[in-house]
Order: sequence, then structure tokens, then C-alpha cells
Amino acid sequence: MMNYFKSKKAEFQDVEQASIFKSDPESLTNNPKVTVDELGSALSEFGLTANQSKVYIFLGKYGSKTAPEVCKALGLPRTETYHLLNVLQSRGAVTAEFKSPVKYSTVPIEKMLTTLVSVEREKINMLSKQREKVLELWNDIPSFFDGINDETKEKMQVLQGIQSTNNRTASLIRDCKDEFLMFCTEKDIARFYHSDFFEILDTARINARFIICPAKKIPNFISNADKSLVRILQGGKSDSTCFLVKDCDEVLLFTKNASHVANEVTAVWTNSKSVIEPMRMLFDCCWEKAEIRY
Repeated sequence: MMNYFKSKKAEFQDVEQASIFKSDPESLTNNPKVTVDELGSALSEFGLTANQSKVYIFLGKYGSKTAPEVCKALGLPRTETYHLLNVLQSRGAVTAEFKSPVKYSTVPIEKMLTTLVSVEREKINMLSKQREKVLELWNDIPSFFDGINDETKEKMQVLQGIQSTNNRTASLIRDCKDEFLMFCTEKDIARFYHSDFFEILDTARINARFIICPAKKIPNFISNADKSLVRILQGGKSDSTCFLVKDCDEVLLFTKNASHVANEVTAVWTNSKSVIEPMRMLFDCCWEKAEIRY
């Protein structure tokens, strides 16, 4: 009889352990599920993959677990689970106990984030030190073409990862002289906001307009923005459409937007008029149909 109750208790715990990762709209855990998704997206900015974030959140909210327990609760393959735990250990996010079976615990999130930031800062310092050496080596190699300026030619560039796309976005804003347009989802505008691009826009003194689609109202975190600059489209059915238009001479079109983890974000930049003009027309048509709703 006791074994029966122990078995039922274990089954109940497994259900509870997986609950915050389920998306059943009728579930009482739906709100925590939304928060878990947002936290996972935020952790991706620190370089964690979706499954690494999931494992870290699970251990942090349910306590020390063995690898098989993590595997069972999260529905992850056994081999991948061990790999994820090893990677999280190497990144200073998880510790392992000296016992058998081994149990894994999270490092407090404040300490973990500090460690991840320190690692990235160290990488930047190393790159800064190498900059002058790279420039010197580059200039030591002679050029074998006449140096004709080809800036006016139509070009395109595929950008991979949040850092590359953020760098291009910042460049578009800094170089913008007249108008900056953004058609995006709520997740895109959130990532745009948390990347401090609004602060750059505030100092740029340019005409910036935003359409958020799909959305029911303008997000609270930008509710203080000029109401004439932000509109929403409620009827959109896709959460993957995002593009930026700068001065009618450059476009950044996201093929994988903020609904993906940071390292999967992909965008195509181009200065081709045949692409820019239709995108600008699309934005203007949507702007006319969009509305302001706080």
C-alpha cells in the first residue's frame, strides 16, 4: 500500500514539475507559463539556448534534481539532458553535488548573470586589445584594385544572431536623417525597447513610427511614448513579421524575429529600391488601417 502511495506521489510531482512549462489556456499555471517564456527569451540575451534556459528555470524553481528527473519532467532526450547540464556547469550556472546519484542545483540567478556579463565583458576587452594589431596587419597588405567607390550599388547582407541584427539596427538609427519606420510584433518591440534603441531615437531627433501587429493594445512599457507615433493592428495572424525602413534607402527584413531565441534571429539588410519601395508602401497602407489603443 505504501509503495502505491509513493508511486502516486511521484506521478503527481512529475505533473507539477512540468506544469509551468505547459501552455494550456485553461490551466491556472497559464500566467506562470507566459512569465517562463518571457524569462527564457530574456535569458537568451545572455547567450542561453531555449533548452538551457528551461533546465535552469526548472532547477531554480523546483530545487535540486538528478539528470533522469530533469529528463523526465521536461521531456528532453537523455543524452541532451546530460549535455545541457554539463554546459550549464561550464558556464557557471549549475553545480553538481559529490554524491550518487548526482544532483544538480542552480547558482543564484544574480550571481549567474554577473558571471555571464563578466565573461562577455572580458571577450570585449580582448577584442579591443586585438583591434590595433588587426588594423596594422590589414594595412601592411597592399590593395590590388583601384579603390573605385561602389557605395551606390545595390547590395544585400544576411545577418545572423541578435548581436549582428542589433548592431545593424543601431547603425540604421544613427545614420537616419529623416524617417525611421518599424513594423513588428509585441516581442520585437519589447526586444527593441530593452536594447535601449528608444534612447538612441530620443537623441536622434527624427520622425519615427511604429506599427505593432498582432496586438490588442500598446504595451505598457512604451505607454509613455508619443501616441501619434505608435499604432496597432489587431487582425494580424502572424507573430513573425518584422521589418525596419530607414529614410527610404535601407531596409532590414527579419526572416526569424524575436519569437526565436537570440542566436537564431536572422535578418536581411538591403539598399535595393525594388525591395524598399514595396516595404514602404506596405507600411503606409497598414498605418492607415492601424489604430491607437492604450
